[in-house]
Amino acid sequence: MTRKRTPKGKAKPVPTKGRRKHNSNRPGKDRTDHPLTASEERFCVEYAKTGNGTAAYKAANPDSAASDASMSNLASRLLGLVRIKSRIAELQAAQKRVVTEKFEADATWIVGQFTNHADAVITDFLEWGVDEVPRVHKDTGEPLRDRKGNVVVSRIPWVKAKPSAALTRQQARQIAGVELVQGQGGPPTLRLKLHDQQSALREIGKLGGHYKEKVQHEHQWIDAAAAEAESKFNRLIAASSGAAVVDQSDEGAEGA
Repeated sequence: MTRKRTPKGKAKPVPTKGRRKHNSNRPGKDRTDHPLTASEERFCVEYAKTGNGTAAYKAANPDSAASDASMSNLASRLLGLVRIKSRIAELQAAQKRVVTEKFEADATWIVGQFTNHADAVITDFLEWGVDEVPRVHKDTGEPLRDRKGNVVVSRIPWVKAKPSAALTRQQARQIAGVELVQGQGGPPTLRLKLHDQQSALREIGKLGGHYKEKVQHEHQWIDAAAAEAESKFNRLIAASSGAAVVDQSDEGAEGA
């Protein structure tokens, strides 16, 4: 039996029966010097956003008829390639920078708002004082005098709210609410509530990492002298009729 020889210079034909066709969506060799294909780039972008390999593969290959199990396997093979891991790391680093910059910008704005609340000064909104009004005789209308001949006066406290048009935008943001309360048989009372300064200071401390919710701060926010002055002022307001009241507590207060 003679063996048939292949003519010199001619390639031996390769049988094609049963040979698997090449799938362009399958991961190729890990060549870091080759640019990513459009499908690979889309896979990296989707994976950087979701962290789900199967979902990223589906998004990158919408026409694929592979099962979920096959897509999961193909995604795992892609994630094992150096060029894919490198590109995903680049995308995630870029996302982190954007999130960090946005957070820092938001935190700066929030701290600015709380700082504005904590810096509120009562004299920016109210004026007050005490008027000395001479007392007169009810029949003659003449001024009353004491034994030394001095005119007898009545000291009448008053409180006056500044017009809203006179406030700056920053000052207006320090106001938590305004309410006009109708008194019983008297003039209406303007109720003006400012944001809680102590809460604002605590929030600033939290954002700066200097305050813990369940740990009592060693310094008091308002000393005894300030509390006493505030108490005297509230009594002064309560003694006046139709006065404007500034309230920095949670429940608020109303004038007489």
